[in-house]
Amino acid sequence: MSRHVTAIPVLLAIAVAGCGADPNRVASKSPSPECSFGTPDPTAVATDLDQVLADPERFAGRRVRLRAFLMNEFEDHGLYISDVSTKKPTLGGKRAPRCDVRALVPPMKALWWDAAGTPGAGCNRSLVTIEGIFDPCEGGHMSLFSGGLHNVNSIHSE
Repeated sequence: MSRHVTAIPVLLAIAVAGCGADPNRVASKSPSPECSFGTPDPTAVATDLDQVLADPERFAGRRVRLRAFLMNEFEDHGLYISDVSTKKPTLGGKRAPRCDVRALVPPMKALWWDAAGTPGAGCNRSLVTIEGIFDPCEGGHMSLFSGGLHNVNSIHSE
């Protein structure tokens, strides 16, 4: 019985401490040495995520270099504008008109990235510069993303 009596105040303290936390906030990690691979391609178009999302046809099929918040988790291989946007998706994403839209909801304001064969595990929840070929029709998991990056050739932690 005394163990249960001791556990109750501890559980209450944990519950109260978590009450002020923002449940949508995702803590970003500091730069990791395991979060760097590849050599940037000098011919890649340096741009930002907002420009790619605003004009997907302009960047379609081109190698782009983006600064983004990278997620590398189950069903979420996403590139986001910030760590907060990973848990607060907006409906402002825009698909190119020629794409086959399979989702019933508008896509998130984020890009999916092809993590297969990429040593990106150390980059999870980090701000990175990533380079790959942009495909405006790639929707990622359940077609929730506004495009995707294939053939990722470099990721560098910031």
